[in-house]
Amino acid sequence: MTISAVGSIYDFRTVARANGTHKTTQIPAESAEPRQLDLFNAHVEPERGFVDQDGPENTNQQISCDSVADLLDRFFHDKIMRYDADRDGQLGPQEFYGDAGQFAGLDRDNDGFINAADLKQRFFEDNPEMREMAEGYTHELYDQILNHASADPRDLTAIVESFFSDFVGRHDRDGDGSLAAAEFPGSLDEFEKITGTLKYSIQQKDLVDQFAKENPDLVELQETMAELREMIKQQDMQSQHIDVYI
Repeated sequence: MTISAVGSIYDFRTVARANGTHKTTQIPAESAEPRQLDLFNAHVEPERGFVDQDGPENTNQQISCDSVADLLDRFFHDKIMRYDADRDGQLGPQEFYGDAGQFAGLDRDNDGFINAADLKQRFFEDNPEMREMAEGYTHELYDQILNHASADPRDLTAIVESFFSDFVGRHDRDGDGSLAAAEFPGSLDEFEKITGTLKYSIQQKDLVDQFAKENPDLVELQETMAELREMIKQQDMQSQHIDVYI
């Protein structure tokens, strides 16, 4: 997996404003599907919304995102804030660059606005592996990999093995060294995917093998998460060019 998965966030760019109003440009019908764009082509000061091209540089220093969930929450929050002209924490149709079909596709709760939760829900629908990293039963392991200084595959493999050893120990209520379906904290579908059809419990090795199967290159996984962190840091700390569409 590479950071290109994050590139499927959907198209709403900066719009020109004159006398407090927005000017929007309709996207042609053939472009109705979401498209991958440079998500960091606009500069925003936190909690202040849109910053004009000649505005001051952002002096915000360091961010603290210790988990994958933190990174994604920050990513979607900042995505909204960059275009939120009235600073109400959401985008109305006049703040959205695109057509009505695109807006409706992102307004997941159909309340007439797009907020960070709408973007995250749509993103997780299109990238289920990212939901697992942020919210699945293994999310703590992904957080450890994200924050581990070493990119040596042997070190990362040791983290995986140690995590699942502790994982089994935490949830093994009857002390038999394995997890029955009633002890497993994930879904029944996940349990059956790990156990297959011939087993009725999960051992540490089963969890390690399944994780390795789903994440064959731990170094690439770590680099992907680090790249997302860097993208957010750049958004905070670097003045960016703003494309204005009139």
